[in-house]
Amino acid sequence: MRPTGSKAELKRRRRLGVALHRSGRSVARWTKMFEQGGDDALDPIPNAGGKSRLSDTDRAKLAALLQLGARTSEFPTELWTLRRVRDVIEREFDVRYSISNVHVALHSLGFSPQKAVRRAREQNTEAVERFRDVKWPHIKKSEQEGRVLALSDESGFMLQPSSPRTWAPRGETPELICGARYDRVSAISAITISPHAHRTGLYFRLLRGNFNADEIERFVRQVQRAVRRPVTFVWDRLSAHRTVAKRLEGDARFEFILLPAYAPTLNPDEWVWRYAKHHLLANSCPMNGDALERGVRAALGGIAKRQDLLHGFIRGARLPL
Repeated sequence: MRPTGSKAELKRRRRLGVALHRSGRSVARWTKMFEQGGDDALDPIPNAGGKSRLSDTDRAKLAALLQLGARTSEFPTELWTLRRVRDVIEREFDVRYSISNVHVALHSLGFSPQKAVRRAREQNTEAVERFRDVKWPHIKKSEQEGRVLALSDESGFMLQPSSPRTWAPRGETPELICGARYDRVSAISAITISPHAHRTGLYFRLLRGNFNADEIERFVRQVQRAVRRPVTFVWDRLSAHRTVAKRLEGDARFEFILLPAYAPTLNPDEWVWRYAKHHLLANSCPMNGDALERGVRAALGGIAKRQDLLHGFIRGARLPL
């Protein structure tokens, strides 16, 4: 049955019901408040909380200190933790904050918890930027010759899950029964980008062992036969990669370009491994090598069907199409 009454009355009833639900106060008290103050009396009263012990000037100075990085505040790394920020606030402003208050203060300054991206100390950042700004556009011109781009890399999968997560009663840590053997599945894959249309694909090959130059060359030829076009392979400076490039140097169907040293983030294929290991296979626990191989094959096969994922991996490497 639909409620009866004027629109204003129905609106009052709804607002009164919401107010009662939020506060748990009696109907008589809220009715009296409504009679005295009308609709505005039912509006929730904002709770501004206590006054901040840091002035606006102090907050601006704190934000500037955080932007400079943790090393400038004499910490060994650039990572800002809640305890480090708390120590900075106490040292600079003589104000003692709890960890929860530091969390609130950082959010109010526009900071959020993030996972840091690792970068090798040996990496030449200028070479990385030069590859993105200069060499990558030059590589892209190969599509004018009808060549397919293939961004390739290798990885390995173990029996133990990478980051298992589950719900359990507090204080009762669950057990995950995993195989103790060191069975391993090696994988090589390549994200392909077609010329002009920029359609992406994923080709992969699994091996119960390690990939050597012979196996990598076999995979390279497999990709070229599948795309039926000349292929430009882009990969890291692994010695086996250089060996394969030298073997196929005179074959016009193949071209090989090496990424800068210690720059895995330039290769979108690295994102394939991250997504497979830390998302698709994160909570799996295969009991033997055969089950592991089936899981890896299914995960990579699922990724190969997702154009949106593959384009996202390329954007993650900051390589414009």
